[in-house]
Amino acid sequence: MVERIYVVQPDDLKLPVRLYTAYQQSKGWRSPTVAETLEEALQHLQVTRAGFRPVSLPVTAREEPA
Repeated sequence: MVERIYVVQPDDLKLPVRLYTAYQQSKGWRSPTVAETLEEALQHLQVTRAGFRPVSLPVTAREEPA
C-alpha cells in the first residue's frame, strides 16, 4: 500500500494543502496525511530516517468531467 504524506511547514501553505486533502476525501479518494516535520512523518510511518527511502510513482492522467 502506498501512503502519501505531505510535510508542510510554512503556515501560509497549510490551508491550501488542507483544502486539497478535504477535496480528496469529498471525491472518495484516500487523502494524504499532513505532517509538520519530516520527523513527524517518519514517526507516522513507523520508520527511522536510516530506514526511509522515497519511492517514485508513475504519473497517471485522470480525466475529470467538464
